[in-house]
Amino acid sequence: MPPLTETELADLVGGRGFTGAVLHGDVDALMLVERLAEAGFQVPRDCSVVVYDDVVAALGSTPLTAIAPPKAEVGRVAAEQLLRRMAGGGPPRRVQLMPELKISGSTRAI
Repeated sequence: MPPLTETELADLVGGRGFTGAVLHGDVDALMLVERLAEAGFQVPRDCSVVVYDDVVAALGSTPLTAIAPPKAEVGRVAAEQLLRRMAGGGPPRRVQLMPELKISGSTRAI
């Protein structure tokens, strides 16, 4: 999908009243913040931005609010499951790991 034009962004945020966006990757979210600024919108005044990942979320001109998965724990659990399966330990198990919400400068209260 090609990136939105400034006109399309203006329509979504200004015309349709979108007040927020959640993106999967930090780089995409940082680029959205930049594109919104180019279209005349301020984050978070006009549009809040939240990212899921938190690799470089804090490095933008506007630090991003991030949903940060516990990456070390994800790696540890994956390795344990792999070793268990290789040792004949049965089918995979479902594991839920809770992410952390890191509130930063890209969101505002509503």
